[in-house]
Amino acid sequence: MNKAKQYVQLVVIILMFAFASNTWAEHPAEVIVKDAVTIVMEKLTEDKEKIQEDPQHLLALVEKYVLPYFDFPKMSSWALGKYSRKATDKQKAEFTEQFRLLLVRTYSKALLEGAGRKVIYLPMRKSNKANEAVVRTEVEQGSAFPLPIDYKMHTVKDKWKVYDVSIDGISIVSNYRNTFAKEIRKNGIDKLIARLSAKNIQSK
Repeated sequence: MNKAKQYVQLVVIILMFAFASNTWAEHPAEVIVKDAVTIVMEKLTEDKEKIQEDPQHLLALVEKYVLPYFDFPKMSSWALGKYSRKATDKQKAEFTEQFRLLLVRTYSKALLEGAGRKVIYLPMRKSNKANEAVVRTEVEQGSAFPLPIDYKMHTVKDKWKVYDVSIDGISIVSNYRNTFAKEIRKNGIDKLIARLSAKNIQSK
C-alpha cells in the first residue's frame, strides 16, 4: 500500500472517530438533568430519616440541588400568560415567589414518590433553535407503564435551565396557566397571589 492510500485511510479513520465522539457526547442540557436527578435521588436515600422527621429537609434539598437549574421568571411569565403584560413589577415579583414555592412543593412531592425508581433517559428531541432542547425521561412504575417526564430547557446567559416540565404529556406550566387565567378574570391577580401565599403557608 502506497503512502497516499495510507494517508487517505488515516484521515477516514480520524473522521470516523470524530463523528462517533460527537454522536456519543451528551448534550449539556441532558448532563444537567442527569446530575441533578442523580444527586437528589441519592440524597433522598441517604437522608430518608431526616426527611421523615422534618419534611422541610426535602424542600431544602430541592432548593439546593434542583432549583438553580429552573428559570422561574420565564415559568411565571408563561403561567400568567397575557396577564403578565398587565401586572405591575410588584405583582410579578410576588407572583414569581409564590409560584416558585408552589412548584418546589409539587416537585418535591413527585421526587419523594419516585424515590428508588429507575429513571430512563431517552434520545434527545431535536430543536430548530440551538438554545432550546427537550430532555426526555421515563420513570419506571413497577408493573405499570413507565411515566414520561420531559424537561423543556433553554439557555439563560449561556446556562441551560428548565422552563417547563411535561408529565405524561401534560405541561405543568400550561396546566397552571389555564387555572390562573380563570381565577384572574374572576378575582384579579392580587387575589390569586394571596391564595397561593395562603396555600404555601398551609403546606409548611
